Amino acid sequence: MIYWLADTHLRRRFWKRKELDGDSYRALSFVTQQILAERYEYGKQTVILAGDITDKGEIDGATFHSLDGFARDMYAAHIDVYYVLGNHDWADMNDFCEEVGFVNLEKAGVVVMDGCRFAGLGYRSREDLLPALEKVPACDVLVMHQSFEHLLSFEGAFDLSMDEMPPQVANIVSGDIHVPNITPFRNQSNFCCSPGGTIATKISEVHPRGYYKFGGLKGECPQYVTIPHRRILRARADTPEELAALMLPSVEKEQLLPLVELAYPMTMAGAVEEYMQRHSTAVFFPKPGYTGKLLAVAGTDRTMFDRLTLAGALPLAVDKDKEPEDYDLLHSLLNSNAAEVVAKKVEEALK
Repeated sequence: MIYWLADTHLRRRFWKRKELDGDSYRALSFVTQQILAERYEYGKQTVILAGDITDKGEIDGATFHSLDGFARDMYAAHIDVYYVLGNHDWADMNDFCEEVGFVNLEKAGVVVMDGCRFAGLGYRSREDLLPALEKVPACDVLVMHQSFEHLLSFEGAFDLSMDEMPPQVANIVSGDIHVPNITPFRNQSNFCCSPGGTIATKISEVHPRGYYKFGGLKGECPQYVTIPHRRILRARADTPEELAALMLPSVEKEQLLPLVELAYPMTMAGAVEEYMQRHSTAVFFPKPGYTGKLLAVAGTDRTMFDRLTLAGALPLAVDKDKEPEDYDLLHSLLNSNAAEVVAKKVEEALK
């Protein structure tokens, strides 16, 4: 059995929120336990990491510990791990992977797994990608880390379309776009697969998280396996009544707190801040808006406008626990009449 993972984006904390500390490590640990639990059912197992194994250009101690633990578990279970590099992987990632026993699929050439020929191609800019594709060896599955046109909803953001793939490539597995998807490639018997990632890196990624299991071309279609993840709710409240009626996701015992993006007019900033403080069963991402309407209400009273703008920006600007001095400063400005200073501080805080 071959397990396709992509975009694990290992890092200690996303969005600088302490509530999300260790999320990416927990996701990888859960996948590890699922793979190990199946080792007697499937016999030979192989893991392929399709890029963006880490999230930043450097690796910290916690990330090293998580990835090293994964490598040790795979080695102890005699599970081979192959990989290609993604655009987020740090500069020395290749050296680290090789030191812990992972195999760079691009360097390996063609590797036969479960009767299929696999090849790899790490992330490249489009300028370098097209000539590199022409040199890819004939393979049943090419593992990549590129953004494909059919997985994106806006023009010009993709690296490649399936029509540009060379004829010697039969099927594709590609990381980068965090959407689990299998799309027919050339005909109904060939596919382009996006594993979709094990953790959400944007609040807009409301879809499930997981990975694919693949038993070979003669077996069943690749099977998607979901893993526990934080639910994401994108809500909007235009009035105090809508805010009071907002139904948050229920939190079951020992479940990760859900993420809630809450959009609201800035005139409701005070009510929203009180609401968030009362509900500790969710991690909030406030999204103040309606600046144009607020200007119409404030009229020529610039002081009123700046204070309301600051009130809306305050939950986004700083983490009270992490930066208490900045938080207190913004609160003091909110209660002052220094309109120009307030406007400047809001602008700096949101940069």
